[in-house]
Amino acid sequence: MNFNIFKREKPKNTMPEPNFENNWKTEHYERNVKQGVKSLQEGKTISIMDDGRGYELALEIKRQFILEYQRQLAEQIKIEGSGNITIKRVV
Repeated sequence: MNFNIFKREKPKNTMPEPNFENNWKTEHYERNVKQGVKSLQEGKTISIMDDGRGYELALEIKRQFILEYQRQLAEQIKIEGSGNITIKRVV
């Protein structure tokens, strides 16, 4: 005699994906980055208490600050021409 025994598969319990857009910690972090960039633009010194993400926050402030000035400087530099290429700063 040949018996086939089928086991019912249990549904996999998966956790729902977290919605990081509404995460208050992410919003707080982004607010701190914006405030840090603004402070650097005003020439202020920033002190960050290291809560585990302090160095990450400092690097992000630096990166955003550089990107902001890079964007502004890139708009001032114009490259023109095809045969004779001219690079000039437009103020």
